[in-house]
Amino acid sequence: MFFIKRSLEANRLQVIESGPFDFLKSLKQLTLRSNALTSIQPKAFCMLQKLQHLILDNNRLKTMSEGDFGCLLNLESLRLKHNAISTIETNSLCGLESLVRLNLKGNRLKVVKNESLACLSSLEDIYLEYNVIEDIEPNSFRNLTKLRMLKLEQNSITNIEPYSFCGMPKVWELSIHNNDIEFIESETFCPMRYLEKLNLNNNKLPKLSNGSLACLSQLTEFSLSGNDLKHIQRDLVRGLTKLQEFQASLNKLVSIEDGTFCDFRHLKTLRLDRNKLSHVHPQTLCAPSLQRVVMDNNNISKLPTKVFKSMKVTLTLRLAFNNISSINDTAFEDLYNLTTLDLTDNKLKRFSSTISSPLVNLQDLNLNENEIQRLNAGQFKHLQNLKALRLRTNAISYIHENAFIGLNKLQFLNISSNMLSNIDMKALEPLSELQSLILQDNKLQKLDFIGKLSQLLILSVASNHIHRVNSDHFKNLRSLEELYLINNRIKSLQNKPFSRYRNLRILDLSGNEIKLSVQDDLGLTFLEKLDLAKNKISNLTCSGLPPVLRSLILAHNNIKKFDRNCDGLFFQINKIKSFASIIIAVRVYLEI
Repeated sequence: MFFIKRSLEANRLQVIESGPFDFLKSLKQLTLRSNALTSIQPKAFCMLQKLQHLILDNNRLKTMSEGDFGCLLNLESLRLKHNAISTIETNSLCGLESLVRLNLKGNRLKVVKNESLACLSSLEDIYLEYNVIEDIEPNSFRNLTKLRMLKLEQNSITNIEPYSFCGMPKVWELSIHNNDIEFIESETFCPMRYLEKLNLNNNKLPKLSNGSLACLSQLTEFSLSGNDLKHIQRDLVRGLTKLQEFQASLNKLVSIEDGTFCDFRHLKTLRLDRNKLSHVHPQTLCAPSLQRVVMDNNNISKLPTKVFKSMKVTLTLRLAFNNISSINDTAFEDLYNLTTLDLTDNKLKRFSSTISSPLVNLQDLNLNENEIQRLNAGQFKHLQNLKALRLRTNAISYIHENAFIGLNKLQFLNISSNMLSNIDMKALEPLSELQSLILQDNKLQKLDFIGKLSQLLILSVASNHIHRVNSDHFKNLRSLEELYLINNRIKSLQNKPFSRYRNLRILDLSGNEIKLSVQDDLGLTFLEKLDLAKNKISNLTCSGLPPVLRSLILAHNNIKKFDRNCDGLFFQINKIKSFASIIIAVRVYLEI
């Protein structure tokens, strides 16, 4: 037989006996995953001398014994994921001279024993995550001189002893996150002098010994998030001159020693969010190559003068969910390359043109959930590359007619959940490229301010106080595709108020007071989805409804009958039902 691959997965095999595979001498891959295997008889696979990949995932194997696999001289990958293995017997893996990848993820190993893996001199990747490992004995990985990746996350390791990682000098990625580690001995990681990625997230470390990482001169990514650190001192990261990404989110940090990151010429990402930092100092953010800084969810109350003076190449700065009430006029002076600034959920009452003047390349400004009350003339005039402006949930009651001057590239504007009762007719005219305008949850009574937004695709004025709609309100919105007028006070749709919308596909009028009389006519031909739920329709008149609807929602009305024109409309909807067409008519009572 000249089979190269053979799969016996998802059967009920319980034991692998000697002999069944003796005739498959050319086999290179054997899959026995998802059976009920509890044991493998000695030398059961020994005739498979060309076997390279053996897959035994999702079985019930409890131990790895001498003789199980040792005769497979050409085996490169051994997968034993999600079994019940609690013991790797000494010499059980000896003989696997070509093994490159060993996967023991999701078993019941409690200890990585000294010498248990020492025979695997060709091994490059070991997966030991999702076990119940509590201890790693010294020299457990001795002789693994080709090992590149070691995954130990999601175990129960509490302590890492000296010499735990001896004998694997070429490891470049070590993952020990989501354990219970409280202490790491000094120089524990030093044998791994080529380590590039170290992940210690979600442990219980209150500190790391100063200088304990100094030997990791090749480290580029270091993650300490989700521990109990209170302070970061310069000596903690001393020597990590090639570091590109440092994460210390979700700790208890109250201070970072000045100058800690100043020598980090390659540092691009710094995450310090979800801590207890109360201030930002220029010497905290002094790494000259920083591109992304995240300091959300701290206790920062103000941004002093030139606080970001070293961040000349930074692209993203996130300071959301702090207590910032004051920004010095020169705080952002050197951030001329910044593209994203997030100040969500602070206590800002002003964001003046002086503050924003250096941000000439900013594309996304998030000021949601602050305390801004007015948008003054020229407030954003320097932000000529801005594409998204988010002002949701402030206390804005006034917008000056020149507030948006300079924003000729803006595509997205959200001023929902404010206190606007009126918007000047000229205010939106500079926004020639605007595509989405969100004004829901205000107190607007009229729509005469929309202006000449010829590129607008989405308009939401839901949950306002609008009584009527007029085709003149929207005469320039010829690109509009989606219009949301939910929860207003509209009673009539007479005079074809939407007749100018040739591209409108979605119209949501739910939650109004529409009765839909014979005089009502939407004036729409190509509308695909119409929502008239929660209105006051009792006699459904279909003469003014679009003829090619794919979705008509009439829920929560009091419909008792409909006219003959509805027959053709309903027939059309039913006819294209296979194209995801629906009629939703919950609580609609029809008398036919």
